[in-house]
Amino acid sequence: MSRSYGCRPFRPPDWDAPPHGRYHQRQPPPRQFLVILLRAGANLSAPPATEVDALVTGLGSPAPDSLSVSSSGRQAARLLFRSLPAAAAAVRELWSLRLEGFHLLTPHLPDRALAAHAFPVIASLFAAHVSRLLDTDLVSRCAARSSELATAIQSVKQRLRAHNRLRDFDRLDLEKKTLEAEKELVGAKIAEYKAAMSSIRHAMLRVTDDDEEEESVDEGVDVFGIGEDKDVDFARLHMMMLRECRRLNEGLPIYAYRRKILNHIFSNQVMVLIGETGSGKSTQLVQFLADSGLVANGSIVCTQPRKIAAISLAHRVDEESNGCYEDNFVLSYSTFLNSQDFSSKIIFCTDSCLLHHCMNDAGFDGISYIIVDEAHERSLNTDLLLALIKKKLLDRLDLRLIIMSATADADRLADYFYGCQTFHVKGRNFPVEIKYVPDVSVEASFNSVPNSLGGARAAVSYVNDVVRLVSMIHKNEEEGAVLAFLTSQLEVEWACENFSDTSAMVLPMHGKLSHVEQSRVFKSYPGKRKIIFCTNMAETSLTIKEVKYVVDSGLAKESRFVPSSGLNVLKVNWISQSSANQRAGRAGRTGAGKCYRLYSESDFNMMEVHQEPEIRKVHLGTAVLRILALGVKDAQNFEYVDAPNPEAINMAVKNLEQLGAVKCRLNCFELTDTGRHLVKLGIEPRLGKIMLDCFRSDLKKEGVVLAAVMANSSSIFCRVGTDEEKHKADLQKVRLCHQDGDLFTLLAVYKKWEDGHENRNTWCWENSINAKTMRRCQETISELENCLKHELNIIVPSYWCWNPEAPTEHDKKLKKIILSSLTGNLAMFLGHERSGYQVISTDQVVNLHPSCSLLNYGIKPEWVVFTEILSVPNQYLVCVTAVDHEALYTIHPMPFIQQLEKHKLQIKIISGLGHHVLARFCGKSGQNQQKIISHLKEECRDERITVEIDFENNEVVLFATEQDMEKVFSIVNGALECEAKMLKNECLERNLFPGRPGSSPLALFGSGAEIKHLELEKRFLSVEVLHQNARDINDKELILLVDSLISGIANFHKSAGNFRIASDENKWGKFTFLKPEDAEYAVSKLNGIEFHGSSLKVVPICSSDNRGLPFPAVRARLSWPRNPSRARAHGIRLLGLRETPIASPSISACEEALIREISPFMPNKSFPGQNFRVEVFPPEENNPMTRATVTFDGSLYREAARALDHLNGSILPCCQPWQIIQCNHVFHSTLSCPVRVYNVISQEVASLLESFRSQKGVSYNFEKTENGIFRVKLTANATKTIADLRRPLEILMKGKTINHPDLTLSAVQLLLSRDGVAHLKSIEQETETYILYDRQSLTIKVFGDQDQMATAETKLVHALSQLLEKKPLEIRLRGHNLPPDLMKKTVENFGVNLEGFNKEMPAVKVDLHKHRHLLKVWGSKEDKQRVEGMISELIMSVKHNALVQLPSENVAGNKEDQKRVDDSELSKDACPICLCEAEDPFKLESCGHMFCRACLVDQCDSATKSHDGFPICCLKTGCKKPFLIVDLKHLVSNEKLEDLFRASLRAFVASRSGMYRFCSTPDCQSIYQVAALNAETKPFVCGACFVEICTKCHLEYHPFMSCKDYKQYKEDPDATLLEWRKGKGNVKNCPSCGYTIEKADGCNHVECRCGSHICWTCLENFRSSEECYGHLRSVHQSFVDIV
Repeated sequence: MSRSYGCRPFRPPDWDAPPHGRYHQRQPPPRQFLVILLRAGANLSAPPATEVDALVTGLGSPAPDSLSVSSSGRQAARLLFRSLPAAAAAVRELWSLRLEGFHLLTPHLPDRALAAHAFPVIASLFAAHVSRLLDTDLVSRCAARSSELATAIQSVKQRLRAHNRLRDFDRLDLEKKTLEAEKELVGAKIAEYKAAMSSIRHAMLRVTDDDEEEESVDEGVDVFGIGEDKDVDFARLHMMMLRECRRLNEGLPIYAYRRKILNHIFSNQVMVLIGETGSGKSTQLVQFLADSGLVANGSIVCTQPRKIAAISLAHRVDEESNGCYEDNFVLSYSTFLNSQDFSSKIIFCTDSCLLHHCMNDAGFDGISYIIVDEAHERSLNTDLLLALIKKKLLDRLDLRLIIMSATADADRLADYFYGCQTFHVKGRNFPVEIKYVPDVSVEASFNSVPNSLGGARAAVSYVNDVVRLVSMIHKNEEEGAVLAFLTSQLEVEWACENFSDTSAMVLPMHGKLSHVEQSRVFKSYPGKRKIIFCTNMAETSLTIKEVKYVVDSGLAKESRFVPSSGLNVLKVNWISQSSANQRAGRAGRTGAGKCYRLYSESDFNMMEVHQEPEIRKVHLGTAVLRILALGVKDAQNFEYVDAPNPEAINMAVKNLEQLGAVKCRLNCFELTDTGRHLVKLGIEPRLGKIMLDCFRSDLKKEGVVLAAVMANSSSIFCRVGTDEEKHKADLQKVRLCHQDGDLFTLLAVYKKWEDGHENRNTWCWENSINAKTMRRCQETISELENCLKHELNIIVPSYWCWNPEAPTEHDKKLKKIILSSLTGNLAMFLGHERSGYQVISTDQVVNLHPSCSLLNYGIKPEWVVFTEILSVPNQYLVCVTAVDHEALYTIHPMPFIQQLEKHKLQIKIISGLGHHVLARFCGKSGQNQQKIISHLKEECRDERITVEIDFENNEVVLFATEQDMEKVFSIVNGALECEAKMLKNECLERNLFPGRPGSSPLALFGSGAEIKHLELEKRFLSVEVLHQNARDINDKELILLVDSLISGIANFHKSAGNFRIASDENKWGKFTFLKPEDAEYAVSKLNGIEFHGSSLKVVPICSSDNRGLPFPAVRARLSWPRNPSRARAHGIRLLGLRETPIASPSISACEEALIREISPFMPNKSFPGQNFRVEVFPPEENNPMTRATVTFDGSLYREAARALDHLNGSILPCCQPWQIIQCNHVFHSTLSCPVRVYNVISQEVASLLESFRSQKGVSYNFEKTENGIFRVKLTANATKTIADLRRPLEILMKGKTINHPDLTLSAVQLLLSRDGVAHLKSIEQETETYILYDRQSLTIKVFGDQDQMATAETKLVHALSQLLEKKPLEIRLRGHNLPPDLMKKTVENFGVNLEGFNKEMPAVKVDLHKHRHLLKVWGSKEDKQRVEGMISELIMSVKHNALVQLPSENVAGNKEDQKRVDDSELSKDACPICLCEAEDPFKLESCGHMFCRACLVDQCDSATKSHDGFPICCLKTGCKKPFLIVDLKHLVSNEKLEDLFRASLRAFVASRSGMYRFCSTPDCQSIYQVAALNAETKPFVCGACFVEICTKCHLEYHPFMSCKDYKQYKEDPDATLLEWRKGKGNVKNCPSCGYTIEKADGCNHVECRCGSHICWTCLENFRSSEECYGHLRSVHQSFVDIV
């Protein structure tokens, strides 16, 4: 018989050819029987036609008379038989082959006669097959396993009977119980399988009416409710048999309890089913119910808390029961619509969907069984659904409720349902090893971590720990998928992006993924390990195959409503023990696994046992709304499963009233039209209210989009990856931000995303937008639009009315709508960034979240609303939107708002201050500033008060309430004025010539480079302050105290605390006054004043400028006796001297005498202080010797040696003849250096010191002091030796000062920067040198080896030059006078990467610091200027003028009307001297005017050279404020400052109208005061050159002569002599030289100064006195005149 082919068409019998004859009688066609083979499943091309043809051909029964095979489609083949028995035989054989597993085609019999004939045959065939299945190998294997377990149990029992240690006994007992439980489970599964097969066999035998073979079945619910009618679907029955075999093979624990569960459900209306993780309850129970026939005509509804769970379970059940039920028997609903049909037998849906179905007047009609799965999560919808079902159960006794969970509190749920029965199902016996890893770093030390994670750092540490642990598992563990639990979508996505391994498939899993994306976790990826990062949504209801390892962070993010504050707080919290067990159970669903917990076992034990119901954690607005929609008038009396806090209910009702959703009538609440609409919408009331209000304002599209983006606000912007990628994402967000806040920003983002981009995914990537979230928003909008259309009959247009680019009335409408919906979340800006915003409802102070759009603008709105508070762990306002001030009065009365605003911090700005005033006001490390702030807080009793210093704008900004501002301003301004006065009065003490303290006159060199006071009478100008607690007292308070009591403070100096010796512990420091009278008054006024618990002690001290010796020192020691006995001890023979002590001359007299003796040996005899110093020490009481030291310039060692030789053995004019000077011919010199200097020259120093050992008479002492100073003391027997020894050491220790033309001041100051310090340290390490930067003198010294110092100098100059070129220009994009959206405009105009600047200047580099609103520019000077100009042009092009005043309405607290220009906004002012742009600008302290530094230095040099131009003042037109000392110190070097002082001193003397004169000795620097005309003539003895000068005539001092006579004498010495000789007989002229000689008394022998011996009587000249006396005896006979 020929066989048909798949391409051959089927031709029915009545399609035969027509008869040939017209009048031929037509015969009835013969009876034919059709058998159709139907394909099953979705694949309508399998099996292929060839296989079908082969199957039919191979039938042993008679072949079909006609065969038609189709290659595709539901019908695989059509078999036509002319004989009924042949057709029935073929059908039987086809079913027999199918039962044997050769095919899955279904024979369909459209002919009733054939069907009736074949039905008993097929049923008998099925019964026989079932009988064979009862004895199949599968049953045998299970029985063998049961036998193995029985044997193992007996073995364990025998071991238990023996003697065992207690620990071993417990282990064996546990093993026995485990084996018994497994054996019991295996036996129960076999029994369940046999019962099921017996049920089928019984049904088949009943169909065949074979009473003899009919077997009795157990009483109770039949597991397969096969009816007794003849209509049996054998295809479904076969699929059910196959499924039953799979159930026995797979061994889900719940399978062993099937009949018990069904009987329990049949007998009880409510049942709590506690099934451990892996028991199979979520997928199997619905099938058990559907198979049993208990459902009758109703449906089974299984609720899940999440959409993904509902969808995936429905898909899983549909796969497992494929072919067991009719089409569309299993459905899933994730959202609710009125059009949804609940008539299917098995429906998976969310609990929210079923709740809405019941609330929509649909009730539970058509539903027979409700299964509430995952009840342990106790979601809000679950609790409401349970309460609603409980009420319905009383009305419908046929309704059954099954509450399922793995870890729920069964007793609590059972008690709620009137003590219903609880059924427990044990879980799958796959062990899960629990490993506690509280410290991943410890675990990582034993395992290698891939390098790819070395640089990854998450914002939260536990996220990074999870990624690291997953990496270790992937590297070290066996095959198996990894499931890691995190807390949020962002963390999941961060983990996915930072875990990169080619051998792993990394997948995200969170509730905001689409169904398609979520389904990827269920797929298999051959050759790769599946790694899934998920949120807590994967804890339940989802069985992901291959998962063998679970990483549990132990944390979950939850939003908790705080009734006391009325706010939602989003916080990361610990999970419960039940959740932890659920997570661990994910690793044991399909095999043994491991669970790594990132916490300790003690942490686990401290967790809550069960998860807290959501109804006690969330805002109850939605719940109360639904409760009222159910007809309950009082939500407090609703029968909750766990009653929430009554305060939370009241708060929810209050919020609903504010939204206009409910109203109170007769002490009961009922829904308004708005409330009923919100119920139908089924979304959060606040979002629904926004939508409805937008509809009323003709903003329908905006309302729906706003609700959607608010629901997904946390994940729209994507900020993940490296720091560079995050920074780029921040900049991309800047250009999308809206000035009215986050909700407007999200609205604008969606509008731009929707506006027809060719590739939306690309647009999202380019703008760091989460494309998945945007699609989810689109889906949400679609659902809302569909809901609005069906529920409220509202059609949402596709067009927008609102435009984010142009402010319109729609902005105000939207802000008002948002305010009305978020009334309880209103916050007021407190006036300062650190203070943040005050939440009105709770008085809680919270800051804006760093991601807030408002932070991208230069202003902060006074009033905002927010959606929730995020606590991580600091608290932040999230999703913040600005609101208009006038709109507040629509929700709060005006007095209430005004009262709140009184608590705001106002701003007051004190401007025009100098940099150094601010620095002194701030103090070291801000100590003074903090003390003032603490004082202000204490005075005003307000912890929010603060004072900020803006060094860039030279301002002090005060933050205080309006009532406290005057007091705060007074205190701060007083402190600033005090600092300014101190700086203005600051003077430098300068000695007119070098000498010991007190020996030289003193000048005070002050502002304007003027001499403020000249002290010539050696009165004291300084006082020393002593206090018992000198280190601990408040310096500022002491200074203010002194300033308040004594005027004229010129300077103060605090003693260095680090280098005090014991005797200085009580010394605070010294004050210097402008006048000696002020200093005297300070001593009398301050002494004994109580201050900080102790009295002040003030003593006068000699002032000194404290400058060191101008030469290298070589010291010699001198001594002379104080009493004669000491002189005899030294071998001095004294005659006729008494032993009583002799009064010693004064110290100063001895010093002056020594100076006079040494000066003739020095090169500059007139100014000995320039070459040596003398110091005579006050003798001690018991010391018989007076000691002195002479310090010589080491280069004058020869002169020093001659002077010491002269002094040795001599007697000072002021001393007694026995007080002979003794010189110690051992000379000393000391050198010292800091530790860091010594470290680099230690080898050279050691080498030099070692060479000194070989020299005779040379010794040294090398030591380290307590202060860390290395000191070398040299000792030698000659000054030259000392000088020679000292010179090389001095060169080493002094180092080399770097003087290079490229080291400008700007370059030198770069050493204070981070890069400068880094370069300096690098050069030091490379060259083994030490580089010292003196900030005061602005000089750089290098220490070390000579060659290395040269190398270091070259490298340092090069590095600083490079740094100067690379130093960025900083342009501020936020300020009082700048547009608030300047940063946004910059990004919009020049691009996210600021590539717009590079188009104009390819070499320039520009970087934007978003949080600081700062633009940094690297490049050449010209490029920097061009960028600055481009920003200035941008400012001018913005709608607001660049020179705007401080806003007082839109910016909180800005009440000062200031007009300032920022340097980054306009070009810098020209220098008033050179009229060019200020180069190396310098700002004067007193006035703040900017000049070129070089111009100011030239001004000082000009004054120095011309001795004119004092005081030195600002040359800005109309200013004339003097330079302060701080200006001069920073402008000129110390040498030039000394020259300026000398020039000022000359100008001072010249300007005093002859009051002062310089010493007449050339180049002498001493000054004396001219005596008045009628004053007594007094000599001036110069302390520098020791000349005596008449203070009237300014000539040599002339005692006993008037100034007039002395002047005449100076003009004509002879005239005065003649006048003097008149009338005097005892005056004659020397005959030899003509010199006038005078004889008073005595003999007539007179000796002239020329050496002649003269006879007074005859004036004869002789050569000797003997000749003269001989003459007198021989000629005049007498030596004397005889009268």
